[in-house]
Amino acid sequence: MLDKKTIINLMYRPGWNSDQEDCRDLEKILVQTLRISDDTTEILEICEALGMKGSLFVTPVLMAKMAVTVDKTRHSYFMATLAMIMSRMQGWQPGPDKDFFNPEWWQIKWKGGNQRFISFIALLAGAGADSAFDEGKMEELAELFIPEMNVDLDPYLTFKELRLLSPDWDPSEDLKLIRDAVEEDQLMAQVHDESLISKNEDTQVSDNIMDMHVDYLVTKLGLHHDFDHYHYLLRIALILNQPKANH
Repeated sequence: MLDKKTIINLMYRPGWNSDQEDCRDLEKILVQTLRISDDTTEILEICEALGMKGSLFVTPVLMAKMAVTVDKTRHSYFMATLAMIMSRMQGWQPGPDKDFFNPEWWQIKWKGGNQRFISFIALLAGAGADSAFDEGKMEELAELFIPEMNVDLDPYLTFKELRLLSPDWDPSEDLKLIRDAVEEDQLMAQVHDESLISKNEDTQVSDNIMDMHVDYLVTKLGLHHDFDHYHYLLRIALILNQPKANH
């Protein structure tokens, strides 16, 4: 795997194109370094390169880092980098579904209800059909997601109260919803691979935007120490972020 310095040097070369898959893969390596970096000089080096040649796909990490960074110098780097990227989007007009440079646009609000939120947290904590619930891990994750997603626990004061005082909570229906959605995605992926037919543009855009939102959440909530793990779990757990159908 190429190191940070080599990737930055490649980005400054005339042939760099963030739309190409190999360049995107190298950009991801650089962005992951930015996620975990606590070195101001390194952050500046990466931000300068991303400002010059970074794609829109780096905006979630920059927005997330800017939201949680208290250091004024680093905060200014993230802000300046976003401004540089935005300035390169000639003729681009933000829409309600693609307002990448608006901090409020990145927030995912919870709308699945209290009991479904328990299932959401349980899944992120590693619970499944054949595994036990790690109560400590669930409460730790709930403390992160409740304020970030504006979860209304009313009439309960804490997630622990919600979990312990919800005797009707049954995760089996929620786990089935997720399992069915994952199986459908896998089936469609197989169909596309075997038929060599690409996803339609709307589906690709929708998938990319969801991935960017998940990227933002993982970075902002400090879950990037196990990025691939939490990115995958969040991607499927967010299927639960919808009101339950009335029976």
